[in-house]
Amino acid sequence: MSARSISLAVACGLPLVVAAAAFAQTPGPLTNASFENSNLFNPVEPEGWHNVSNPFGARHRSNTDGLLPTVTARTGVRCIELAPIINQGGNPSANQGGFIGFTTDTTNFFDPNFSFYDPFFDYNDQRGVHISGWYMIPADAPIVGDAASIKIDIKTGNQNVATFEHFAPDGTDPLAIQGHTGGEWRLYNLYISRAEIEARYQENIAPNGCSCVPDNPRPNHIKITPSRFGPIGTVTSGVIFWDDLAYERADQPVNTCAPDFNGDGNLDPDDLADYIGAFFSEPPGAGSDFNGDSLTDPDDLADYIGAFFAGCP
Repeated sequence: MSARSISLAVACGLPLVVAAAAFAQTPGPLTNASFENSNLFNPVEPEGWHNVSNPFGARHRSNTDGLLPTVTARTGVRCIELAPIINQGGNPSANQGGFIGFTTDTTNFFDPNFSFYDPFFDYNDQRGVHISGWYMIPADAPIVGDAASIKIDIKTGNQNVATFEHFAPDGTDPLAIQGHTGGEWRLYNLYISRAEIEARYQENIAPNGCSCVPDNPRPNHIKITPSRFGPIGTVTSGVIFWDDLAYERADQPVNTCAPDFNGDGNLDPDDLADYIGAFFSEPPGAGSDFNGDSLTDPDDLADYIGAFFAGCP
């Protein structure tokens, strides 16, 4: 149990339970996946989520909070915001960049087992993991200098045993979010196969890997962290909003339609207009590198138009 969790439990007059119980997890799907509810103990955080960067950059937002930039949540009235990473640590000349986000790795005091809000992960289930969420980046506040994604950690107790993250700021990783979405909400899909999880887990088990990763008990919960990261000293800018996250076990990657640019499940002229807008914006918007070659150039436009008129399976 983290020092933060222990101190909060004591402050609230809650009994501390044995470590084995604290290593359990909240069963079922993500708690407060649309961020509509606030934490009763700390109202500036969403219920079931902890700001790992507090007080730098990450905020629980609402449509009527009066803060800038203004936002309209994709559903409901609340979402989360990850702002530019600046002055993280009090030294603006040397500590730009870093890691910020909201994570499920926080204690659920309402569970009789004193569980984490990390969702349950059945190690014996041979299906992979599918994480999705909707993100929005204003046209006048593109992500520059760092990258955003949903970081995943498979866990045993307090130990991360298999980590998956996509923060390459150089455009080489299609799951690393940069640029902007023109203020439109876009769907983000991440699939990790069971084989990938097992391989990463085995890499970290002693004697080949870190001796702190146990081979027993087996992993039983998953930490989900919508976040952004840039190397310390990197000047960052832009803001990204997240809403409506989801977690499930799946046999195979979600069958997505690549030219469905706005991710609404329909291939229509709105997708063509949104892609053209992202392609011609300065800097190019998120997803404009359609062919994934790390460049946004006329080939991407031609490839997208071809895929659009070819339709989806």
